[in-house]
This record gives sequence, structure tokens and C-alpha cells, in this order.
Amino acid sequence: MADVYETATTLRDTYFTGYAFGDPEFNSCPGWWPSIPTNQKIGCVYYTWAVLYELLKNDGITPSNSQRSSIYVSKWKTRSDLTLHSAVEQELDGIKGPITAIVDQNLGDEISISDIKKGDFIQWWRKIGGSTEWNSGHSVIAANNIVESSPGNYQLDILGAHITNASNPDTVHVKTQDLTGFKVFAARYTGPRVCETTEPVLPPYTGWVASPYGSKKSNNEAKFYVDGEDFMKDLAYDLRRAKHVIYITDWWMEPDTHLIRNGKKLKDEDSLYEILIARAKAGVQVRIMLYYDYETATALHPNDTENELEGEFNLLGVHNTDYGHPNIRVSVHRPDNWGIDLYSHHQKTVIIDNYVGYVGGLDICYGRWDNSDHSLYASPELFPAGNLDGLDSNKPWSYYGFNEKIGGWGDFRNPGIPDVCDGIGVRSEHPRQPWHDIHSRIVGESAVDLANNFRERWEFQRDTDWVNEDALVNTDGNLPFDFPGVTIWENRTGPHNTPIQILRSIDAKTADVPTETDIMQGYRNIIDEAEHYLYIENQFFISNFEPSSTTDPIIVNDIATKIAERVIRAIDEGKKFKVYIVVPVHSEGIISSDTKGINNYHTDFVVQGTIRRQLETVYRGSDSMIGKIAQRLAGTGNTITQAHLDGVGDYLRIYNLRTYGADIHSTNHSRYFPNVTPMTNQVYVHSKMMIADDRVALIGSANINDRSLLGDRDSEIAAMFAEGEPCWGVMNGEYYPCSKKVREFRIKIWKELLGENDVDNISDPVSETCFTETWKKIADDNTAIYEDVFPDIASNKPAQYTPRSRNIQYWRGEHAKKSQLFGIRGFVTNYPWQHWLKDMVPTVLPTYVLESTYDILIAMNGPNIGVGSEEDWLV
Repeated sequence: MADVYETATTLRDTYFTGYAFGDPEFNSCPGWWPSIPTNQKIGCVYYTWAVLYELLKNDGITPSNSQRSSIYVSKWKTRSDLTLHSAVEQELDGIKGPITAIVDQNLGDEISISDIKKGDFIQWWRKIGGSTEWNSGHSVIAANNIVESSPGNYQLDILGAHITNASNPDTVHVKTQDLTGFKVFAARYTGPRVCETTEPVLPPYTGWVASPYGSKKSNNEAKFYVDGEDFMKDLAYDLRRAKHVIYITDWWMEPDTHLIRNGKKLKDEDSLYEILIARAKAGVQVRIMLYYDYETATALHPNDTENELEGEFNLLGVHNTDYGHPNIRVSVHRPDNWGIDLYSHHQKTVIIDNYVGYVGGLDICYGRWDNSDHSLYASPELFPAGNLDGLDSNKPWSYYGFNEKIGGWGDFRNPGIPDVCDGIGVRSEHPRQPWHDIHSRIVGESAVDLANNFRERWEFQRDTDWVNEDALVNTDGNLPFDFPGVTIWENRTGPHNTPIQILRSIDAKTADVPTETDIMQGYRNIIDEAEHYLYIENQFFISNFEPSSTTDPIIVNDIATKIAERVIRAIDEGKKFKVYIVVPVHSEGIISSDTKGINNYHTDFVVQGTIRRQLETVYRGSDSMIGKIAQRLAGTGNTITQAHLDGVGDYLRIYNLRTYGADIHSTNHSRYFPNVTPMTNQVYVHSKMMIADDRVALIGSANINDRSLLGDRDSEIAAMFAEGEPCWGVMNGEYYPCSKKVREFRIKIWKELLGENDVDNISDPVSETCFTETWKKIADDNTAIYEDVFPDIASNKPAQYTPRSRNIQYWRGEHAKKSQLFGIRGFVTNYPWQHWLKDMVPTVLPTYVLESTYDILIAMNGPNIGVGSEEDWLV
């Protein structure tokens, strides 16, 4: 692609010697271009038009007359019913000059003023001569990157056809311009898209799973959700349009969860409870399956949910009409059939009339509603307290996390802070735990596969000796609630053209089926098929490694090994390959060693054990994921040095998400917190997702650990999306056919996580511009600021290797340093490997104990650490 600034200076030096006020009017492109005489004086818009035209020539494109006209007609024009001031005030395309031309002709993207770099096109408007209206415009090329001299004030060196002045008479020249008070529009030229001349063609995806459950289905629409706000809003819309049946599977479901929140007073009719009751009264059959949890570890209270939605029945079967409805039936179940194994039903699906389905990582419960702001302040208008009805009066409020100051736990939720977890938290003094998650919506054939999964599970649970529910299948084998093809969404927004395959982890403890490991195979296939990059978000990352002790369980799933092998293949072939992994700072819960959780059990060992397992998977030893790659860089038999470990960072990096809140006047109001002391917390990553090459995405409920992937433990479900409508993307600097839906999804996620509005910086995931100069730089900068302002957070700085204790309020920062938080972009930070390596090894224990986290837990907590074995809890 031709260099913009070099092209602009060449034109200046070859043709243009001065500035001519105003531009001649043309109805079409001037016939003399490019046979333009030298020493031509030119106006500012004409100059930027000439640069655009020359760029196209240098890129091998000869525009048609209509294209040439369109490029030039980027000169500002207004409708006859509008003044120039009104047109600028409304930011109409007609007053954006070259910016409109670049966007309209698919030559690049509009960017924000703070992202302006050398070579970008700019159109500004200002008020001169004492006027209160916009009355003076100018089109120029950026001669350097923009400088923010103070918040909101910008200075920029610009190249253009300027009005003659004493220092630069009659020239097209560079000068420095203070843009304070200007209305500035900018665009970055990226060159003609290949799709100008060639339509992209996606090759058939070859990573579909040979599944006993089902194959890919092509007649689908798909929509992806980043965080809970839009998912819950769409879910409420679809539920209200249900005509026949609603099926729900969930790990945790709270009927009092409000699905629609707009920052104003919450409406009762927008809660899940009221929506389901309204549909049940209209004759819709509602069937729900929930996990019956162990309250030593969690407090999900599915029986309370069952009673609230069904209403209580007396011995004669008479329904209590004060709440619930007989058209709603709830089944609670454990996949271990009440044994001691700590496995769960973890699927998260909603199916409506067998035509619309939802699947992903989001439970419909407290703490899951969130948006791209990820606010720490638990505003009551967005994060309401819970409903106290239906709770066991024999249990203390602290059991449920309730307290009088906040009126109930609800969405003011932070299991990682003892005060909030114990029910004495105060909204204005404690941060909530922001929640990042991924979900999807399916309309079409694959929604029927989701419904069939529900039916198989329901019939199995109904046949067990402790569940008494009605049948979904008649004695003749017909499905009474089967309505294939029922269209409840009349205003469809696109063609049914997204191939989808539903995958499961399931076995005979959950349904009457052999063990299925389709989700693990889906992950493995995506890794094997990836040509350029992998992007992974997951709540856990525990995979196979060489056990450091005979007491350690053997981890079976090989996801980490597959990733390492894929990177090693790229090294052997001398090709670029990038892996981005985003996980939580630590798993959900309190990690201090002096804390007891619900029912007085020590639950911190689950968090600490998970951290230890991830360190073993990724970092510790030559058999870890990083160790395998570093050994390849070192060579067989050679010692791995720090240089080899650093070299792994050219291929693979692991990140967390974090945010802050403070009473500083920031342009980002979502980061305001009504407290003098700055606050921080991780943005909890709960997603279970993998994307490769902008061509395929897997979204579901399955974590990367044995519990989720081996099929004979937790029940899980996921959807694999591939092919569909093609578009052109860029991989390693070359145009590359992608799935339009997957590519747009990935860019949407990255714009949020990185605070990056310049799509050009994240367009090519294989480029160093994206991998190093954007992802790594933003993470490094954010991490440095957080470590300085919040000295007690988990950190890679040696001075901050502080063992966790309940009395350390790590979420509070230093007031004098809070202005540094202006420098935070997005949410990405570096994973604190060194902190966990130090923090997870209490120095009071003998060396031989340090070989096993489980031994550490026994030493800390005594032999009675709860129900189950280490393997049950951690892997």
C-alpha cells in the first residue's frame, strides 16, 4: 500500500507551489488530472482529493469516472434547508470532506481525534471572526502523531494548502495547529479492499466434529453477545413472544433477575419471574432444569427457585395461587445421583418454541448482568438488591450475603471481598465484581438440537427415583411440544446462512447416552485447523502436565499440549502464529488463608488450588505449555534460559482484565465511584470461547478443565459456528477470506477489552501492530499504573509479593496517585505469574509439602476441608 505522507509530499514538491483561496467547482473530475501543470496553486480540499487519487494510482487502481467524481465531491456540501453551521453541528457526511470520501469508497475507516497518526486525513471546522457559529473549514494531512497537551486539548503538525503567511509564503507546507475548540473529523487510508474487484470465497470448514449427537446444520441465523446486557434484553423480547413452550437449563437461575435495565427505576414486569409467569398464564408450557448444588461450596438454592416458580402444592395437589403457576415445572438434579462426587449440571440454554435458542456462558442470575462499562459502583438502578422472599428463616442473613445496608445481596456481588461476601458490604465503600461473558442466539435448525438435548435430560431425570415430573414424550413417542418451523421472530434481520453444530459433554449420569466428549474435540479441531491465530477466553485453563507429586491427579484433557504443538509447528515451518489467552486474575472466591466460607468450611483452597493447577499447566516445568515451546526454541537437550522463555512471548501471551473506580472527573463516567479512595477489582472472565482465523468460533458452557471436557463429569453444551457469509479480512498483511460474523464478533470484543477505537490496529491479529504494539503495550501500560496506584493487588513486581490475608483491603488504592488512572485504556492487564508463584507457597511449610497444593491445603485447614477429593474440586 502506498505511503500517504510520502505521496502527499511528492505531490507538493512536484505540482503545487501555493494556496488558492477556495476551490473551483466541478461537476465531475477535472479532465486534466493527472496531466497537471507544475507550479499549480490549489485549495485545501482539492489538495487532499489529489492525494487520494494519487494513492489509488500507486495502489494499482484506476477509478472510474463515477468513482473519481465521488472522491472529489467529498468537498463539503449542505442541503438547501440547512445552514453550514447546522450541517457541521449535526456532523453530516457532507461536511467531512476527505473523511466521507475514504469511508464511502471503502478505502479506510473513520477514527477519533485521539487516534490521529502521521498520514491520516483530517477535516476540521472552527468558529472565527468572533462568530458563534461554525464558519471555517480546512482539509489537511497529519504530518505527525497527534499530541494531547492536556486532557481534551490537542496539537498537531499538519501538511496542507494553507493561507499564505509571512513564514511560509505561497507554499503547501507543514505547520503546527492547536485544535482546541475545533470540531475534528479524521480517517485512515488503508487502501482499496480486495473486495472492490474480487468476492471472497470461504473454503469449507474441515474442523466439524464427528459427533454421536448431531452434525452441523446450515439453516440458521446467529447473533453473538459480549457481556450480559444485550443478551438479557433480547431474551426478554423472545420470551414474551413464546407461544408454545419455553425450556431452560441452568447452573444457577434467580427468578428475580431483571432482564431489562436502562439506568432508571427497575420495573417488576422486566424480571425473569414476571415474564415467565405471564407466559404461563397465556398457556405456554415452561420447563426448567437446575443443578442441585452442594451448599458447602455454593448457595444456589434451586429448591427456593422451584417453589417460587411452581408455587407450593399441598398433599392433595392443590396449587398455592399466591405465587408461581402450574404451567411451570422445575426439576433439580445432580449428575452424581446424590453420590459424593462434586460434579454439576453446567449447561446454560434457553429454547423457545423449538425455533429460537440461546447457548453460552451466562447464567440468568445475580451478578451476571453487565455491559462494556464494567462499572465497579453497584448503582441500585442497574444492580438491584435481591428478593428476600422464600428464604430459610432459620439461616442467618449472612448465609445469603444479605445485609440491611444494601437491602439484599442481589447484583451487588463480590465473592472475592470478605465484607461483601459476608453481607456487611456498602455500595459506596465496596466495589462490585464486574462480569465479562460471552453468549449466543440461534434461530433455526440448531435450536431444535438444543431442544432435543433438553428433552433427553428431562426424560432421564424424570425416570430417576427421586424426581416426579411430567413427561415431554407421549407413550406413542410423539413430542407434544415439538413445533419445528414455528416463526416467532417475524422481522428477521438476515438470511439463515450460518452453519452451526451443537456439541456436548455428557454421559449416563445426566442422560441415557454414552459418554460424549464433543466439546473437547471441537477445541482440539479448532487448534489443529488454525492457520494464523487463536483467541481464547475461559474461566479456567487447566490442562495436562507432568504431575510434580504422586498425590497430584493426572489431568487428561490435552488442550494446552495441542496449543503448544501448534506453536511449535509454526516455529518449525518458519511462519507467524499468535495465541491470545484471557483468563481471570484468580477464580471466583476469597483467597486468603484465614477465611472460612459458607457453613464455616474452608473454601479458599478451591481458589488457591485452581491457581496452582494453572501455573502447572502454563508455566511450571518443561512439560507445561510454555515449557514445551521454550524447549523447542532452546533445542532438544539444551537448557531453557530466560531468553527462550521470553521468546515464547513472540507467539503466545496470557492476559487478565481489570478496572477501576474513583471520584475523579473522567470522560468515562462509568469509572466514577462515590468514594475518595480509588477502587479496583478484576473484571471476572467467565467466558468459555475460542476463535480462530476469523473463520470459526466455539461458544458454550465448558471450561478448559477435565470437569467440563471429559464428558463423565459436569454436563456441558456449546455451539460451533463457521462458514456463513464471507468477507475480506487481513492475516499477516495479506487479504484473507473470513466469516463476516466471526470477524465482526472478534473485533467487537477486542475494541471493548483494549479501549481501542482504531480498528486498523486490531484488524490483523497476526501483525506486530496488533500483537505487540497494541495488545502488549496496552497491557504493559495498564499493569504499571495499577501496580503503582494499588500496591496490594496481585503483581509481578517483587516488592508486592505479599501473602494474602483477610485484613488486606487490596481493592483500595492510594489517593495521591489516582490521577494516573486517566492513563488506563480498556481493561487488559498482564497475568501476575510471579505473585502467584510466591503467594501459593507458604514459607512455614516444609519443602516436601510444597510439592502438592492439596497437602498445603491440608496443612492450612486440617483434614476436614469439605466434601470430596482434590480431583473433584480442582480439575
